[in-house]
Amino acid sequence: MKYIQWLSIGLSLAMVSAAVGLGDRATAQTAPVHLSLGQTLVDFFNRDDAEDRSRGRAGTSRSPGEQLANEPFCILTPGRNETIWHQQPLLVTHGPINRIAVRQKADDRTQPDNPEIWSYSPRLDADRLMVTQTDPLQPGNRYEWLFYNSQDDNVIFLLSFTVMAAGEERDQITTDLAQLETELTQAGASIEAIAQAQADYFLANDMPADALQILFAVEEPSADLVALRTETVETICSFRLGRS
Repeated sequence: MKYIQWLSIGLSLAMVSAAVGLGDRATAQTAPVHLSLGQTLVDFFNRDDAEDRSRGRAGTSRSPGEQLANEPFCILTPGRNETIWHQQPLLVTHGPINRIAVRQKADDRTQPDNPEIWSYSPRLDADRLMVTQTDPLQPGNRYEWLFYNSQDDNVIFLLSFTVMAAGEERDQITTDLAQLETELTQAGASIEAIAQAQADYFLANDMPADALQILFAVEEPSADLVALRTETVETICSFRLGRS
């Protein structure tokens, strides 16, 4: 991952400042999420170096915008082998899943699998989307996200991810995000504008799982943010999910 640079905060702050209008705090309070984030997300997930397809839909390849219903599940975040700053990762999928679980990954293949430390049987919303948050996980540990089918509760897919270890990098991100939120709050930015800036920050530092967590964690999203989420689901779920 690229070294965290303060420049990314400056760029995000400039974008959001323009979006919310710093000269008018009343306008800033109601300004919608900056729609340029949608193109940023699309461009990010269409990069040449994203061909490993650590996220996407199982067993399909199609164009964005095609009908998603009645197809295999799609993993949006976290992606395979990603390192996540958030200690309570937001797990987001699209489509039918009977149960998901998280366990700490065994140190090597000669050891038995560790027991599950968290489990959830999702209830899909009207858009067939599952958004749920794990219990707090330990920095520096590697985990496996397990997916179970609806017939016999067998694991049909798993992927590994890591929670960023304690240390300078984690501390720098914490400091940067706090500074970004303080600057934008003082400027009168809306909650969604702050979320957009934080998502921009994570994307600029090649941390898509954290960016998507910010995007899907906003409560009572505006129509613009709902549309952005829908576009993001369609883009990611147009990719075929890899298995390695």
